[in-house]
Amino acid sequence: MQTKVAIPKDKIVPILAIDRAALENTLELSNGYNRVPSLKELLETPSIQGAYAIRRRLELEKNPSYMQLLPYVTVLRMNKQTGRYDVYLYQRTKLVGEDRLGGSYSIGFGGHVDLSDVCHSEDAGLDPWATVRTNVYRELTEELAFTDGQGIRLDYELGSEYVGHGLITEYSDEIVGKFHVAIHLSIIVPEDWEVTVREDVLIGCGFKDLETVAATQGLENWSRLILGSLESLEEMVAHSNRSDF
Repeated sequence: MQTKVAIPKDKIVPILAIDRAALENTLELSNGYNRVPSLKELLETPSIQGAYAIRRRLELEKNPSYMQLLPYVTVLRMNKQTGRYDVYLYQRTKLVGEDRLGGSYSIGFGGHVDLSDVCHSEDAGLDPWATVRTNVYRELTEELAFTDGQGIRLDYELGSEYVGHGLITEYSDEIVGKFHVAIHLSIIVPEDWEVTVREDVLIGCGFKDLETVAATQGLENWSRLILGSLESLEEMVAHSNRSDF
């Protein structure tokens, strides 16, 4: 008698992906960090507008014809004493559900774009940028809590600023990286705001300067690729796109 293998629920949910060939024909992606002048314009480019697909995650993890879209958000705050940006660092515990991520450190928040995140334009087609924004709001609201100087919990969009950066690809990772493309953007919170993690599977380490993060042992690859692409967080923000928001 055959033994049935239980499939985790998160593996059968439908998520958003994009046709690999269409994306690579539109933008010459390199292995690593790829700066993009406008993420919104890229995602709405006519040549890839019809290349989005919604498939079960389990199917996509073995199908190299598609790349799973995954917004990856760094949270920045100006340090009053140094006059430089700090970035929020956290650690994933062994309870995150994926062995390869357990114990790792990261500066990126986010997750797969679920069916519930998908937005449509007036012509009933997929609105990719509105979809990304909806996903980011859901993920950050689920994972983080934001409070002002008086300790009052706030909706982060009320006082934060969005900036868009680029795409992260990791073709050298045959197991996971080649099947994903990260959409990197940041939110900049006011100087007097505090940020804490809400999920038990995460451990918040607070806002850290770039040098401290770069020296952190066990920092996940996408975070390292971001750090390796810039000289400073100020330089990253200065060369980013605000008009998308």
